[in-house]
Amino acid sequence: MDKTWMRCNDRLSDVYLKGVEDFLQFAFKHTELEGEIPCPCKKCNNVFHKTRDEVKEHLIIFGIVKGYTRWLFHGEFAPKEQITNNNEVRQEEVRKEQGEDIFEMIYDATGPVITNCSGGVDPSEPASEFSKLLEDAAQQLYPDCEKFSKLSLIVELFQIKCLYGLSDKATDCIMKLIKRALPSGETLSESFYGAKKVIRSLGLHYEKIHACENDCMLFWKYNAKAESCLVCGESRWKSREGQKANGANTEKSGSKIPRKVLRYFPLKSRLQRLFTSSAIASDMTWHHDQCLKDGFLRHPADSDAWKHFDTCNPGFARDPRNVRLGLASDGINPFGNLSVSHSTWPVIITVYNLPPWMCMKQPYCFLSLLIAGPKAPGNDIDVY
Repeated sequence: MDKTWMRCNDRLSDVYLKGVEDFLQFAFKHTELEGEIPCPCKKCNNVFHKTRDEVKEHLIIFGIVKGYTRWLFHGEFAPKEQITNNNEVRQEEVRKEQGEDIFEMIYDATGPVITNCSGGVDPSEPASEFSKLLEDAAQQLYPDCEKFSKLSLIVELFQIKCLYGLSDKATDCIMKLIKRALPSGETLSESFYGAKKVIRSLGLHYEKIHACENDCMLFWKYNAKAESCLVCGESRWKSREGQKANGANTEKSGSKIPRKVLRYFPLKSRLQRLFTSSAIASDMTWHHDQCLKDGFLRHPADSDAWKHFDTCNPGFARDPRNVRLGLASDGINPFGNLSVSHSTWPVIITVYNLPPWMCMKQPYCFLSLLIAGPKAPGNDIDVY
């Protein structure tokens, strides 16, 4: 839709008034509430729901929120609805047959949808991987199969492997058996190695970094080969029968079992995907280009801490594309049993470059670390 009216300073002009009418017609066509929509005026800021006449009055009196160029609260495309490719019709059919789970997993893992300015899929590597995943999710396991797609069967097989501790060799044999049992025209991978290549693009991998059992240090970088903690002296390895705690024996080092392991989920590729999408890339400078400077605290960019950081780091602040991240963590019991004293700590990263109606949404909150239990790291969480 034409949204040039949103930049019009004269809110009584014919252009602005016609734009308001077009917006109201669009918004009420896509509303889920009866007779009301979130009011996008500068006073309500999409928080309060108003009737059609009230919204029109507010837009004329107060004006529309600056920077609200994608009407996410009023039915305009959510990121995952932007994809347009040759398999779109087939994807919709598969979604109806199999549910949304497999597609939701793809969108969660790959982040926002990647499109170019013309609306087609961007030919860059992250976008091509994303498109390939969608093709695998829409591809039937065999002709007229309504239960599984190529990707969904592989994902469920991986889940069974993880739940019951199957070895790679056992999983490979099971895959070959399933492939022989399927009718002609099946699309299943030839081996477990081929299946791993299919889901590698989901980006669900992580790096294991050994940690001191008392959260004193990480066995990482310069200390990667250390056998014991440099702070408390505790061994890096679990002691086993016939093996000393420091691992000094004739067994191969690969058989040693670390006492504590940190799971690190690489962040760089996920942040790069934000700039691969032309729509999201423009939102990544929202804090600089479109954030209102009216003295009200609506976003971290309005805080004294943000301004103090910019003053202390003028080189970083000069480029608004530089990424500002917020960090949050809390302990959970992964076993779901309150009688078991165990505390695992996930560390969540939030992208603060984005506007407030986007930065706290699930696609822009990234799991960065998983600090294993059984006890909370306390103040030593800084080590991680």
